[in-house]
Amino acid sequence: KTFTMQGTPDMPGVIPHLCSELFGRIRGLEGRKHVAVHVSMCEIYNERLNDLLTRGSGADASNRDLKICQEEGPGARGIYVDGLSEISVDSGDAVLSLLADGAKRRAIGRTDMNEHSSRSHSVVTLRVEAWEEGDAERVTS
Repeated sequence: KTFTMQGTPDMPGVIPHLCSELFGRIRGLEGRKHVAVHVSMCEIYNERLNDLLTRGSGADASNRDLKICQEEGPGARGIYVDGLSEISVDSGDAVLSLLADGAKRRAIGRTDMNEHSSRSHSVVTLRVEAWEEGDAERVTS
């Protein structure tokens, strides 16, 4: 799964390809639309959600044991992780750098198959906002 999503420098995976395509399309919208991209990354480990993009540590750190929430209605956030950090990015390289930092914070442990196997599942979210040039209310589309 990790290889398919991340790949290697010689064989980029899904995420590097997605970042290249996304930011290429954003460059094509310059002058017509404003676009903001935000990244979050969490892990599910021992039935707990942990923020991988914050530098806190320890069992009582604010980036540990986050809760899933749901907001319904027009303009609502939908399902989200309360307290999960979200970092604004302006390039595919910035996304990949953040993900590399987050990957270093994942829980790992030796298995019979892989000495550096992750013992968690990670969830990466790219939230994209787009609004028309001159739209003072920044209505997301």
